[in-house]
Amino acid sequence: MVKTNSKSIQKCYEKVLGKGMGTKDDIKVKMRVNVGSSGMVTKVKVIQITNFGNFLTPCIEKGLKGWIFPRADAPSEFIFPVLLTPKH
Repeated sequence: MVKTNSKSIQKCYEKVLGKGMGTKDDIKVKMRVNVGSSGMVTKVKVIQITNFGNFLTPCIEKGLKGWIFPRADAPSEFIFPVLLTPKH
């Protein structure tokens, strides 16, 4: 699921690069995502980020709210890390 939708998060990182912030560093992000039984994301919270949190956090949280997970019998909560790296 994360790999399939990671483009929305990578776009956030590329926006920071496009603003000339000068980073070529990897950025580690840890997120908490709540998903309803319908598969729709109900809540997203970036709980850890190594750089540019003020710029990246709102973009990442907005991007994740558009993800759709498989339906389930009950709501779920996931915590997962993502590593953002510059494209070469």
